[in-house]
Amino acid sequence: MSAPDRLSRPQISLVGEVNDNMCAILMDSLAAPDGEGDVVIEITTPGGDAETARRMVLEIDLARERLGRRIVFLGKTIVYSAGTTIMG
Repeated sequence: MSAPDRLSRPQISLVGEVNDNMCAILMDSLAAPDGEGDVVIEITTPGGDAETARRMVLEIDLARERLGRRIVFLGKTIVYSAGTTIMG
């Protein structure tokens, strides 16, 4: 799937407050993302727990290494506070 197509159909969608539930969704989704090529994560969040965001960053870094794939973020509507930590 080409990059523009991948952006129009992200494999992982994170919506809401950054908390343990969002972290669990991310970890489950990163276990076996669909398709090949880039893994696109869309995120919309007003922010949330900073420690959970740092944990999510660690999980994303580990997934990059394990999958050998580029992970791309797509911020939708709003991405504040802890959400920007995740995208960093």
